[in-house]
Amino acid sequence: MPNPSTQSFPPTKVLFVCHGNICRSPAAECIFAALATRAGVRAQFEIDSAATHNEHSGDAPYRDTQIELRARGYEVFGRSRHITTHDATHFEYVVCMDLMNHASLISRGFPAARVSLLRSHDPLATEQEVGDPWGYPDQFKGMADVIEAACVALLSKLLAERNAT
Repeated sequence: MPNPSTQSFPPTKVLFVCHGNICRSPAAECIFAALATRAGVRAQFEIDSAATHNEHSGDAPYRDTQIELRARGYEVFGRSRHITTHDATHFEYVVCMDLMNHASLISRGFPAARVSLLRSHDPLATEQEVGDPWGYPDQFKGMADVIEAACVALLSKLLAERNAT
C-alpha cells in the first residue's frame, strides 16, 4: 500500500471570479496564494482569477487594491483576464465574490457543483457576498478583511479534503 505522505497528487485548481478582475478576485488570488505559501503548501494549488466582463482585460489590480494588499504584507501580482470556457472544466473550485457572478457562471454552463461564493466557506460570515469596493476608496480595507477570513477558511477546507484522499 502506498504511503500517503509520499504520494504525489495533482494540484487543486482554484479560480477566483468577480466582475472586472481588478479588485476582489485578484485580492483573493494574492491572499490565498500568500496563505498557502506561509503554510508551506503552495505547490499543492494552482491559483488564478478572472472576470465575468472584459472591460479591464490586461489591467493590473486596481490601485486601491494594491495599496491595501501591500499594507498587509501581500505580494500583488496578475493581470485581469476574461473567464473562458476552458475554465469551466479546468478548475475544480470556481469561487465567486457575489451572487451576480455566481449566476453568470452557472448560466454559461459552469458545473454548479464547482461554483461557490467565497464567503460560503467562512463559517463566521454573516453575509453571502464580498462587496464591490469599486468607486468607494474607504471600502478596500473591509473587502480585504472579509477576503482574508474566507480564504483562511477555504484553505483549511481544501487542505482537509486533500488529506482525506
